[in-house]
Amino acid sequence: MNYIYSLPYEVGQAVSIDGIEEIRIRKNQPIKVMKKSQWYYVEKGALTKNSCNPICCQEKTCQQILDRACNNSVFAYEQQLSQGFFTFADGVRVGVSAKMSFVEGKHCISEIFGLCFRIPSVCRGVSKEIFDKVGVSNLLVLGKVNTGKTTFLRDYATECGKGVSTLVCDERGEINVGNCFFGDLNVDVISFASKAYSFEVGTRALSPEVIVCDELNYNDFEGVKIAQSRGVKVSASIHGDNVDKVFALCNKFDLEFDYLVKIDRFSAKSLELYKFDTKQKII
Repeated sequence: MNYIYSLPYEVGQAVSIDGIEEIRIRKNQPIKVMKKSQWYYVEKGALTKNSCNPICCQEKTCQQILDRACNNSVFAYEQQLSQGFFTFADGVRVGVSAKMSFVEGKHCISEIFGLCFRIPSVCRGVSKEIFDKVGVSNLLVLGKVNTGKTTFLRDYATECGKGVSTLVCDERGEINVGNCFFGDLNVDVISFASKAYSFEVGTRALSPEVIVCDELNYNDFEGVKIAQSRGVKVSASIHGDNVDKVFALCNKFDLEFDYLVKIDRFSAKSLELYKFDTKQKII
């Protein structure tokens, strides 16, 4: 299902254009849309900077959107929703702000306060300059939230898949846009499984030369080390903006990466490349 069909009609009209990055829907507040890093309101089916008469999220709007998004079967998305998000088939991830309850060992939504739609960008060739310098390597991509890390990794996986067996661990369904992004490239995808599962099962069953995944956290470090010990390279992203802290973190946990890419705000000019062993900036 395309995410637009889950939205109120006038909002869907307004966002049916290129360049939409994010949609913020909060109960009893104006609906806001980010387009090309600028925030807009929605009025009469169009985007506007004018906040005089914007469309607001009514009391039941969030629940109605969620019901439509889940094809009126919220239970089928229970596992994703317990983690605070769900993902459309086209790769749009929706974060859920809600009052949670803990039932039978699981987090369950009891009242929805807001929804945050994150629309993935497909930018062919954005990793080419870096790939030409580092090739298939142990690569760590550093950046703040919403700076283009996933966009970069998606393209980097494409470059890797042109030559070697590549496994994409798509934990939240955001990398493999539309479930068919990589076409006939030498790329396998494991979606909506933990990185621990994908690292363990993927290395044994799919024999990749490189694993590409998004958003490493402390719980993933052991899986990275196991994959690398088996001769599989790992390319992944991590949240942050301080290069020295990332070098120190990797040293502390014995993570072996060859290169670090720092992204400030996504465009080719905002990419910086560092070599891990020397900590020297290359680009």
